[in-house]
Amino acid sequence: MMGRLATAWVCLVLMLAGCAQNGPGLGLGMSPMATPAPPPPPSPAPPPSAPSQTFVYPEKGQTAQQQEFDRGQCYSWAVQQSGFDPANPPPAPPPPPAQAPQGGLFRGAFGGAALGAVGGAIGGNAGEGAAIGAAVGGLFGMMRRAHQVEQEQQQQASYAAQQQNALSQGRATYNRAFGVCMTGRGYSVS
Repeated sequence: MMGRLATAWVCLVLMLAGCAQNGPGLGLGMSPMATPAPPPPPSPAPPPSAPSQTFVYPEKGQTAQQQEFDRGQCYSWAVQQSGFDPANPPPAPPPPPAQAPQGGLFRGAFGGAALGAVGGAIGGNAGEGAAIGAAVGGLFGMMRRAHQVEQEQQQQASYAAQQQNALSQGRATYNRAFGVCMTGRGYSVS
């Protein structure tokens, strides 16, 4: 009789815990003894893109000395117009700080133990109910923490992609401004 009551109690706790969680719970094929797989390591940030090379051809017979002068003038003008200096790209600001862990294993175990003790007291063995509740609550706390870590890794990857995109846009704006300047001075730019 006591074994059936404990089994029924575990099923009830698992069903309630599975309903209270966003994502797959134990009721969806996970064994009660299984632990969630550790999150994958964060992917490294992509290397900064190499500066695109601009080809300039003098269409009006400009000398090498004139070409260098025009390049310098157009470089300065393009930096001023675009706000981006390809020789000194702005450093990326630090990523947003990671949030401190919130509860997890112990908070879940404590809540599960309290719920299990109440259920076990009804069935006549509060200690067994508390132990089962603590184990189940701890498991769900670990799953909640793993989900939180995964979200933080996704935020870091998104931040790195945004920084890379901003750098690429700044470089593209500079290249357009440089091309306009050199074209205006009688060069073919590609």
